[in-house]
Amino acid sequence: METLANQDEKMKIAEYWITGAITAPSEVQGKLKRMKELQQQIEALQNKKLHLVEEIIQEAEQF
Repeated sequence: METLANQDEKMKIAEYWITGAITAPSEVQGKLKRMKELQQQIEALQNKKLHLVEEIIQEAEQF
């Protein structure tokens, strides 16, 4: 038989997980949207970098 202290401890742990560890779906959606935006920004910067490298190579070939 569990003691009241053990039951109380289990309840505290369960309450922690319910309130703190579970992320609300709206928060997850917001984070996913932000991650997609950041991914698009990264891809745009990578494309810009690629075009700059291409321009540098073309200019170097002209010399």
